[in-house]
Amino acid sequence: MNNTLLIVVIILVMIWLVKRQLQERRIKVVNMWILPLIMLYLSYNVMHKDFVADMFHILVIMLGFVIGILLGILRGALTEIRVDPHSKEIIAKGSLIGVIVWLILIGIKLLLRQELTGIWSHANLITSGLLALSLGTVISRRAYIFWKYKKLSN
Repeated sequence: MNNTLLIVVIILVMIWLVKRQLQERRIKVVNMWILPLIMLYLSYNVMHKDFVADMFHILVIMLGFVIGILLGILRGALTEIRVDPHSKEIIAKGSLIGVIVWLILIGIKLLLRQELTGIWSHANLITSGLLALSLGTVISRRAYIFWKYKKLSN
C-alpha cells in the first residue's frame, strides 16, 4: 500500500510539473540563478568525496556534467522566450518536445539508477554522475535562456 501511494504521489507531481512547464510563466532575471546556486552547493556536498577517490570517478562526474550541459542547451533551445518590454522580465514557456526530452531524461536516470545499482557496487558514483548531469542541465538551460533574453532585450 505504501508503494502504491508513493507511485500515485510521484505521478501527480510529474503531471503538475509537466503542466507547469507547458504554461507561460514570468521569470525575474535575478531569481533564475537561485536554483542553480542551491543545486551547486548541495551537489558539491554530495559529490566532493568522489572527486578525491580516483581519476575514473572524476571522469564519470565530468561526463555526466558535459552530457547535462548539452541536454540543457537542447532544452533551452526548445523553450519559447519573450521579454516583457515594461518589466524586462522573461516570459518563458516550455515546448512539448522539451517536456518530452525532460521526461525521457528522468526515465533514463531512474532506470540507470535502478539497473546499475544492483549489479555495480559504486552506487555513490552513479548518484554523483546523475547529479552532475542534472546540475549541468539546469545551469546550461538557464544560461541559454539568459543568452536568449539578452539577445531579445537589445
